[in-house]
Amino acid sequence: MSKDDSPPEPSNGGGEEEEEEEETCGFCIFMKGGGCKEAFEAWSACVDAERSADNDFTETCKEATIALRECMLANKDYYAPLLEEEEREMERQQQEKEEGEEKEKEK
Repeated sequence: MSKDDSPPEPSNGGGEEEEEEEETCGFCIFMKGGGCKEAFEAWSACVDAERSADNDFTETCKEATIALRECMLANKDYYAPLLEEEEREMERQQQEKEEGEEKEKEK
C-alpha cells in the first residue's frame, strides 16, 4: 500500500473520541442514539456520582430518572424495546407479589 492509499491518521480530537467510544457500553450507545441522549447523560452522571460516593442513587437521582423515563415515553418508537421489557418486569414482580400474598393467606 502506497503512502497515498493509507488511511489518514486521527487527530488528537479523533483519538479522544475513539477512546470514549471504546469505553461506552452497548446500552449507553443505544440510549444516546435516540432522542433522550441529554436526559440519559444527566441520569448516568448522577448515578455514577452517587455510586462513587457509595450512596443509594434511587432517591438522589429520582428527578433525573423521572426525566429520562418521560423522555423515553415521548420517544416510544425508538425506546420501545426497553419500555416493553420494563413493562414485562413490572408485571412479573406484581405476579410474584400476588402469589406471595396468596401463600400468606393459606397459612
